[in-house]
Amino acid sequence: MCLNRKCLNRKYFLKSITDLCSSGSDKKNIEFRLTEVKASMRFWWRALNYYDDAQKLWKDERKIFGDGDSIKSPIVFRLLNEDKESNGCYGKHIVGWDYKNNIGRSIKCISPGKEISFEMSLYKRKIPEKDFTDKSISFYDSLLKLSFILGGIGKRSRRGCGAFYISDKYDCDHKITSINIYNNIIRFMKNIGIDNYYNFSNNGSLIISRKKVDCNLEYPYIEQVMISSRVISENDFYVNKIKRAIDECKKDKINYKVSDGRLACPVYVTCYGDDRDRIIPIIVKLHNTSKISGQNYDDSKYYNKFKEMIL
Repeated sequence: MCLNRKCLNRKYFLKSITDLCSSGSDKKNIEFRLTEVKASMRFWWRALNYYDDAQKLWKDERKIFGDGDSIKSPIVFRLLNEDKESNGCYGKHIVGWDYKNNIGRSIKCISPGKEISFEMSLYKRKIPEKDFTDKSISFYDSLLKLSFILGGIGKRSRRGCGAFYISDKYDCDHKITSINIYNNIIRFMKNIGIDNYYNFSNNGSLIISRKKVDCNLEYPYIEQVMISSRVISENDFYVNKIKRAIDECKKDKINYKVSDGRLACPVYVTCYGDDRDRIIPIIVKLHNTSKISGQNYDDSKYYNKFKEMIL
């Protein structure tokens, strides 16, 4: 509980539903990191919003999250359970590449079922009025919950890793279904104040699409969110969905970028559910910032293949 009268707080109880690949500063011990939760909120706030002007985006972002320099963040996280670390295991689904020996290798991770509890506090900072944000604890609460639905944390989060279920008896329906996830996304979007940027469709498929995608500002904003109607296991999610989609794209030489240069994949695959054996796949299509001849690279074949294999 926060003893400062100028702050409000919320408590969260999480359970991992897919492998978590996240480590501390020593790169050896696998652990849950609160800094990645805050980074995820910041990333999805950008992706969910619509901006044409980079300066306006940066100005609003620093008000809401701070800038690590002159403006402190209004939100502070505190871990409630001490067991954030784990000896970890080598996940059978998560494979990296050993370039020295030219072979695949398992990556150390925390298996599903890891329980974490933490507290988020919102402080009223002593800062100039021009830098003050009027965002409430409900705003940050909705953004945090929406961030955990749209994506995981840690390494390989765009390929299903680091997904968590939030147990909240006051806010979210305990029965996890596709339509409940869809309705919760809409509700959280309204609470954040960005639902007017999107069209919502539940006519057969559960789809959330951005109304306007011809933004002049190049950054990975959300173009579409699709929620599967199927409830599957974590093993099925990795082996029969994600791995098959990746293998099919490699076989058919379908790519999402111009060259071999570094670019985070715009097709973000994640899931949500209350247990590793009861998860619902979700695909978030981000704007592709890879360029060819001054135009954005056409990644529609790549996106369609993932939709076909995963949803």
